[in-house]
Amino acid sequence: MYSSIVFRTCRISQFRSCLNKVNTQHPLAAAVCLKHSSTESKINSINVQTNDAEWKNIYIGTLGPRIRNLKIVSFMTSAVGLCIQPMVIQKAAEVGSSLAATIGVCTIAGFFTFITPVLIHLVTRKYVTSIEYNKKTDEYNATIISFFLKPKKIQFKPFEVRLPLTQKLTVTFYAKEFPLFVDPHAFDDVMHYQRILGYDKPFTFEKEDDDNDIRKPVVKAANKS
Repeated sequence: MYSSIVFRTCRISQFRSCLNKVNTQHPLAAAVCLKHSSTESKINSINVQTNDAEWKNIYIGTLGPRIRNLKIVSFMTSAVGLCIQPMVIQKAAEVGSSLAATIGVCTIAGFFTFITPVLIHLVTRKYVTSIEYNKKTDEYNATIISFFLKPKKIQFKPFEVRLPLTQKLTVTFYAKEFPLFVDPHAFDDVMHYQRILGYDKPFTFEKEDDDNDIRKPVVKAANKS
């Protein structure tokens, strides 16, 4: 989709330059160039609309804008802290503070400068901001935010999803071994949420042997003296 848009933009720019050069000297060539470029532009626009129509947005994370703004503020504060850190060290040296106090100030400033963006990313990197569905291929396209605020897309099918072995607060499911977290209430249709997690499939209950049963320990009451 993006390659076709870039190609169409380049073709339009080439057409404009071609038209400016030959408009006064070769009117017939300019007319041919105009006809060819307009036809190709229509074909490319139809292809872009067709590709967009195949994917339907079924999920929009409510915390997506807040996470993005939080990361932007974190990067801005880190940049400010990195700029003022030499001045803080210089002031601490001028005051005559001890070496331990200077190291402590540098450690605190470095923590808020470098560690805070990393911690925010570790907490929010699993949050899905949007999910698109392709009915033709039965595929889902989940979007998460990378460390540098670039959208990262993970394309998967329902059979490529597995649930975590233990219940986790920040992981809803794994898509191609990528941990993802979604809000069930943010889906336009809850059926997609059930299909992704496999809740639409029938459950099978198998009877286990008595030898394989897990026996719980018996706790005896303490003897009263």
